[in-house]
Amino acid sequence: MPEEVELKLVLAPEAVAQFRRHPLLRSLQQGKTTQRRLVNTYFDTPTQRLRKNHIALRIRRAGRQRIQTIKRDALPGQSGWVRGEWEMPLAADVPDLTQLDDAALRSVLLPRRGRLALQPVFVTDFRRTTWLLKTAHAEVECSLDLGEVRAGEATVPICEVELEWKSGDRKELFALARQLNQDVPLRLELASKAARGYALAAGQKPVPVFSQQVPVDAAMTVQSAFAAIAHSCLAHILANFAGAQAGGEAEYVHQLRVGIRRLRGALLSFREVIPRAERQHLGTELRWLLQEVGPAREWDVLLANTLQPVRKRFAHREGLRRIQALAEAQRMAGYARAEKSLRSARATGLLLQLAAWLDAWTRQQPAAQDEQSRLPQPVAELAVEILERRHRKVRKLGRRIRKLSAEELHQLRIEIKKLRYATEFFHALWPRRASGRYIAALKDLQDVLGTMNDAAIAEQQGHKLELEAGAGVEHDCGLLLGWISAHLRHDRRHLRVVWQRFARLGPFW
Repeated sequence: MPEEVELKLVLAPEAVAQFRRHPLLRSLQQGKTTQRRLVNTYFDTPTQRLRKNHIALRIRRAGRQRIQTIKRDALPGQSGWVRGEWEMPLAADVPDLTQLDDAALRSVLLPRRGRLALQPVFVTDFRRTTWLLKTAHAEVECSLDLGEVRAGEATVPICEVELEWKSGDRKELFALARQLNQDVPLRLELASKAARGYALAAGQKPVPVFSQQVPVDAAMTVQSAFAAIAHSCLAHILANFAGAQAGGEAEYVHQLRVGIRRLRGALLSFREVIPRAERQHLGTELRWLLQEVGPAREWDVLLANTLQPVRKRFAHREGLRRIQALAEAQRMAGYARAEKSLRSARATGLLLQLAAWLDAWTRQQPAAQDEQSRLPQPVAELAVEILERRHRKVRKLGRRIRKLSAEELHQLRIEIKKLRYATEFFHALWPRRASGRYIAALKDLQDVLGTMNDAAIAEQQGHKLELEAGAGVEHDCGLLLGWISAHLRHDRRHLRVVWQRFARLGPFW
């Protein structure tokens, strides 16, 4: 399958002039800069058969030329920057599918019965400035695209940089992106122009994206299974990054944190086969990003889960209104911190590091002389070892469930979260009926311990708000802290019930 390897980087309109002047474009440029207007019409059936099969079909007009391009997105669990691509010249603005030599594509685009009733769905219209860049070991085409996507009367802007690998060492593609990002704020984006066009045509607004089931199966090696898991986690992070960066809906921040934690969990689960220095470096950077977005989420939880019901119950208390105003200010400060960090070169640099590392991981060949390498082995054996290790640790910590301190409960929550992530990564290796009750019991445990952890953090926040509010609200702060304490006692009793439910279950693997 012919491949296109391309990084898409979103650029703020006010940074366009700065990008054009970037010294790398001059120092690495080969030949002249080119500019041209590109108008692309995307086609699909009335039922959007192509979109459902992760295929985009367009006809591009560039001057008098007509070029038909078919692109196939990466499959779930694969690199989002690698797509299948087929191009051919056309004589008219009508798709021609008769010359396809790819059997999988032909089965979708040329069904045995009837023909596809293709019709225009949306248009992308932009001006492209292109530089051919040559680094020490690779050639990369750099394009700046400025224009819009149109679907009927609706439009969304296009302002992005595309870096397409042409030849040489693919690591140079990611290194070049990181160099550009040091001076011009960029954001790594997996959604193609086609994906944005389909969303525009359907009138869909951006929404937070939840984690997807990882396509791990028994035929996979350790290497390919980790690649699928890690790519899925990175896609989850990137899908929520822009929304969290904009400081809008709280769920974006929550899902971003879940994506980061799942990826950290994957690095820990596969630590046996990942070089220690690489794992520690990536883990440290992911922990930094988690800490930067954490306060925003914590103040969201306090306001929604504690202050809102307390104020509803004691609506007449003026002091609670003052406390809520202080909490709102803390929440805004938390979101300002998160936004600053997510817009930083460090955050985008981390995502590009992860993308480069995963790209190299996916393509590496275990050394022929390394007979002990587990990378080419079936993943099932390692999966059992990981699940067994995590399961034993949770059971050991939970034996004294009635007497665990707050610190020990916090550690149990972390270990249960690691076990749940590992279980969700690997459960498809076994029949669903075997794993279903186990995952449900883990979820119940994680929910109760998560609520207790939120309450413990809320208690700390309550004391902080009491100090900030000053005199006159002592009774109101007492109401707030008393509410938290009562819920902690209730959750502690409920924890014993859900723990017993889990303890009665044996491993499903």
